[in-house]
Amino acid sequence: MLNNQKENSVEERPGASDMLSVARTIMANERTFLSFLRTSLCFFAAGVGLIKFLDHRALEALGWAFIGSAVAVLFVGIRRYIHARKVLRHFTPNEWNVAVKKLDL
Repeated sequence: MLNNQKENSVEERPGASDMLSVARTIMANERTFLSFLRTSLCFFAAGVGLIKFLDHRALEALGWAFIGSAVAVLFVGIRRYIHARKVLRHFTPNEWNVAVKKLDL
């Protein structure tokens, strides 16, 4: 009898597991964006450090390459975050398998 009541309470909340997976996916997308941001910031700091503190032409060129890479990494991170957010917004929890395949990241 208790087992039957437990099953009914789970049936009253259909999709609770799906809603949790939606929240986890959204948070994973945000964490991924933050990792791109962190990587970009590290590249930028390395570039500034090479330019400002070392007096060698080759190292200065390497510093500018790091700064350019930082901008590129930041651009890619923003682009992927916005793309994933748009794709996730258009799907209900029952369509998550389709959404994950459509992301193709």
